[in-house]
Amino acid sequence: MSEPESADEMEAPEHHAHAHHGTGIRWVDISLGLAALFTSIVSLGLALMHGHEMQKLVAANSLPYLGVDMSDMESDRKTHAVVLSVSNRGVGPARIDEVTITVDGKPVGTFAELGERCCGRQKSAQVDDGGPLVTNPDDPDVKTSTLRDRMIRPGETVEAIDWPEVQGNHAIVDRLRKGLHSGRIVPKVCYCSVFEECWEMAYLARRPKPVESCPVAPTPYRQ
Repeated sequence: MSEPESADEMEAPEHHAHAHHGTGIRWVDISLGLAALFTSIVSLGLALMHGHEMQKLVAANSLPYLGVDMSDMESDRKTHAVVLSVSNRGVGPARIDEVTITVDGKPVGTFAELGERCCGRQKSAQVDDGGPLVTNPDDPDVKTSTLRDRMIRPGETVEAIDWPEVQGNHAIVDRLRKGLHSGRIVPKVCYCSVFEECWEMAYLARRPKPVESCPVAPTPYRQ
């Protein structure tokens, strides 16, 4: 019977750390390392580019596009009128931050001021179409809607001013219409997307103009 081995005679198991072995050729090993680093940098760049493109795609799918329009007819297509409206023709909601209306380059703050400045509010009655000329801009037939600080959904239209022609007010309504057509009266809205991209759009303008932000107007149109 053999005697057990002493502690000194027992050998501990060897542990070999796994190490990456190069080719043994210095320039090849350096080239492989540089290639791996280049591949990592390119992969990171592609990932960042993809993320940026995805962000642009999301922004494009949330882009509002407001138009400022004027119609000569009510929706019934029978009644002559001046209908000033703002429509969202884009695919994302629009937040209207500021609204201005200028007459001969000077801003007005209310519909009453607009009527006085553009259309000559008269103190004495005049005859028009067989009846007295209605010159009060606060005519009860006028319907107005507030645009400032308002969200407009895609496909939504808001009629800011709806002034139908009735017996006696043809002349003053026509002056408002001609003022809009000639550019003497300029309604303008400044609006932003949910991503805080902002634009200005004026009546008779071809397309919205990008702006950094919507400045607060000294005399905003509030009505």
